[in-house]
Amino acid sequence: MFCSSQLQRSFFIITTTAAIILASLTLNCSASSTTATGPPQCSKGDLSALLRFKAGIIEDTSGRLKSWNGTNCCEWQEVSCNNQTGRVVGLLLPGLISGDDFIADTQMKGTISESLGDLQFLEILNLEDLKEITGYIPSSLGKLHRLKKLILDSNKLNGSIPLSLGNLHNLEELYLSQNGLNGSIPDIFGGLRKLRILDLFTNQFTGRIPTSITGLRNLTTLDLHGNLLSGSMPLSLGELRFLQTLDMSDNSLTGSIPDSIGMLSNLSILYLFSNKLSGSIPSSIGNMRSLGFLRLEENELSGVLPSSMGALVNLQRVYMSNNKIGGSIPPAWGNLSSLTDLYLKGNRLSGSIPKSVGELSKLQFLDLSHNYLSGSLPKELSELSDLQKLDVSFNNFRFVTVPTVIFNLTGLLQLSLAGCGIEGGIPKGLSTMPNGLSTLDLSSNSIAGTIPTWVGKMTGLYSLNLSNNALTSTLPEEMRNMSNLGVLDLHSNHLTGPITPAFSMQSPFPSGLLETVDLSHNKFTGSIPSSVGNQNGMQQLVVSHNSLSGAIPSTLGSLAQLQTLELNENHLSGRIPSAFVNLTSLLQLNLSHNSLSGMIPVGGLLQKFPISSYSGNRGLCGNPLPAC
Repeated sequence: MFCSSQLQRSFFIITTTAAIILASLTLNCSASSTTATGPPQCSKGDLSALLRFKAGIIEDTSGRLKSWNGTNCCEWQEVSCNNQTGRVVGLLLPGLISGDDFIADTQMKGTISESLGDLQFLEILNLEDLKEITGYIPSSLGKLHRLKKLILDSNKLNGSIPLSLGNLHNLEELYLSQNGLNGSIPDIFGGLRKLRILDLFTNQFTGRIPTSITGLRNLTTLDLHGNLLSGSMPLSLGELRFLQTLDMSDNSLTGSIPDSIGMLSNLSILYLFSNKLSGSIPSSIGNMRSLGFLRLEENELSGVLPSSMGALVNLQRVYMSNNKIGGSIPPAWGNLSSLTDLYLKGNRLSGSIPKSVGELSKLQFLDLSHNYLSGSLPKELSELSDLQKLDVSFNNFRFVTVPTVIFNLTGLLQLSLAGCGIEGGIPKGLSTMPNGLSTLDLSSNSIAGTIPTWVGKMTGLYSLNLSNNALTSTLPEEMRNMSNLGVLDLHSNHLTGPITPAFSMQSPFPSGLLETVDLSHNKFTGSIPSSVGNQNGMQQLVVSHNSLSGAIPSTLGSLAQLQTLELNENHLSGRIPSAFVNLTSLLQLNLSHNSLSGMIPVGGLLQKFPISSYSGNRGLCGNPLPAC
């Protein structure tokens, strides 16, 4: 299964590769039109090299290698020859095959023969996404001095990058990503002056990024993400003036972001997330006028948000969550006229949200949660008609009531105001939002009173979190109308009565949509309804610390995707249903401190949980408890 980005990149490689070969062959054909009398004849040396390559492939689900018969390899499928010389110039065997009306995902199993190094006139070698190609990258490929494209990504190659690849002075594109390559990135790329694309992501490379990479002045794409690289970023990265994509995310890089990065005026994508980078974000970043996508989250960055970034009018998405950035949100960021996503959660930002946020007319997602922001939501926020998500949870806000500006956000779908000092009841206006909310989080406030009956009108709601408040009512029967509800969290309130309404939704799907339900730490009574077993997608069910009684319904044993089941600290009685042996996805089980009796059913995962999962049930016995 391919994601859309993989498909697009594969199509780009296939189509551009074919275009280069076609252009090359057209020119050669034109030059020799007076002498050419038929298809070019394959040279004996190239024929031998290809046959040895074929011998190293033990499985080909595409069937393309079956056409490799006879002595003229220029007639073989996926082999391209120069019309004048008959020498092989292209070998294109990607795993993803596309035509006018089909896409086929194929694979080959085997190794890459050293014989490919004998294809002296080869310009393009594409063995991308064959999935089961193993072994080392042949060092003989360093003899292919005419090679322009080397595409070996998405296989199971291992070992290190051969030093001989440093001899490929005509190489323009190198794709080695998504393999099992290891060792350090060799200091061989500095001499590959024509290289435009260097893709080494998702391997196991270690060590530092060689500084010689900054000598690749024609480089447009440098992707090293998903490795084990350490050390600092090269200080002279700014020398890569033509760079458009730079991705060093998901490594263990340390040190600061070099100031020279501001010289990358053509850079559109900068991904440095999930590293250990520290220090301030350089103000020179404001000079990167082509920047459209910036991801710096999951680092240890400090300092303040640069005001200079307000000049980045092409910037569409900014992710800086989970760092140590302090100070205030610069008012100048109101000039980011193209911004759609702004994620600053989990930092140390303080002060108020600037009024200029109302000028971000294209903003769709705003997450400022888990900071130290204070004051009120600016009324200018209501100008953001495209805003779909607003999360200002867990700051120093003391709203008392849900801010009225919220009700003017006509496009809002996801609202999170957890830990914002809200008191009183739940305002009815939340049920009449123009687009209908899909996510509502009012947890960790001081909301009291009842869960209103009009909650049943929120039929588009997928996630409802009212946990850790002071609600005192029963669950309204109108909850059955919440047909799209998938996540329900009401834990740590003072709710009473039966829990049946939480499982009575009239879902458009027979198996239901509920995935997570947490009703723990309340005062619920009655039994666990058997209808819980109809929620086939349930992954977490937590109803502990209540006063539930009666038997555990056997229907729970049909919840094949259930990972967490917590029924502890209730008054449940009877036996553990034998159907529990069918809960093969279970990771956490707690049935302790009830009045359960009988033998623990044998089978499945039940004997793998600790004694604490069953303790406090005087009549219960059997492994892992003492024998009956």
